[in-house]
Formats: sequence, structure tokens, C-alpha cells
Amino acid sequence: MPYRWISVPLSAMLLAGGSAFAADETKPAAKPAGATQSKTGSTKTGTQSKKAKPVEINSATAAQLKTVPGIGDADAQRIIINRPYMTRSHLVTKNVLSYDTYMAVQDHITVIPPELPKAKK
Repeated sequence: MPYRWISVPLSAMLLAGGSAFAADETKPAAKPAGATQSKTGSTKTGTQSKKAKPVEINSATAAQLKTVPGIGDADAQRIIINRPYMTRSHLVTKNVLSYDTYMAVQDHITVIPPELPKAKK
């Protein structure tokens, strides 16, 4: 292994974040013309729409579920039939949605787990 002496310093440089290559990074894009800066540091534009609230899948109606991009009539019915869900990922583990569909809708759904009955003593 005659090249080991070069791999160790190279590995250390890559793990350190590659600061030697930081000079090649580009500057962030300029703000849009109508953008304003809020106290939190984020920019807002006058034409930006508000983010829709996530749909709670344990209590939503079929019409509410169909408002989520990527969920159709059949998906909404399967979600309702297979309730309750403890987490969003149960949509995949219970084979209600495919993994690809789940990845597309996961930011638009939420779950409030049902309360489980307490054990009698």
C-alpha cells in the first residue's frame, strides 16, 4: 500500500468540510424586486401564497383527503378504511399508499394518534 500516505491527509481534508474548496462556492441569488425581510430573516413576496395546513388523516373526510396533491378517490377511501394510524409512515406499512405516493404527500398530511385505552389494574 504505497499510496496510504496520501489517502490519510486527503480523507482528513474531506471530513473537515473541504474548506480548501470553499472559495469556489457561488454567492446566493439576489432578492426579488418586491421582497421584504421579516424579523425572522425570511423573505416574503407580495404574490407568495400561504402554505396550506396539513390534513389530519385520522379524522379527515374523503373530500378533505382529496385536496392533498397526489391523493385521489381510491387512495382517500383506502386511508379511511384502514384507520387509525399512529404515524404517517403507517400508510406505507399497512400498504395503503405506495412508497412513491407517500413521499409525494408526506409534507401535506399529519397524524394525531388516537388515545389508547388504559389497562385495568
